[in-house]
Amino acid sequence: MKRKTIFLVLMLVSQVGFSQTFNSIKTETKSVIDSIFNAKIEKKKAVGMSIAIVDNGKIVYSNGYGFSNREKGIKANDQSSYRIGSITKSFTALSLLKLQEEQKLSIADPIQKYIPELTITSDFDTDKY
Repeated sequence: MKRKTIFLVLMLVSQVGFSQTFNSIKTETKSVIDSIFNAKIEKKKAVGMSIAIVDNGKIVYSNGYGFSNREKGIKANDQSSYRIGSITKSFTALSLLKLQEEQKLSIADPIQKYIPELTITSDFDTDKY
């Protein structure tokens, strides 16, 4: 279950280039999903996003919401490409948590344990915190 959740989160925040439209879920379920994500787009004033829902290693639903390019009026779909932006931070964090789960590192350890040549300087007085 944990792997399914992790994969779903990754699919929600990132769109892969080889996606295809899959719609093997009930129409009522699609309507609920679509209304949730359309409401999110409206509430958060997001430009657009694409999702894929994965069950047992297979995409059962994928869709796009909002725009992939607002200026040109291009609607988002399940194959829209987006700029990567800061999303790599999420992948890095997920990778570190996976390594911790496998007991290959601990996120409580100082980073210098794993990268001794890294030196971090701070302009702030860390003794106060």
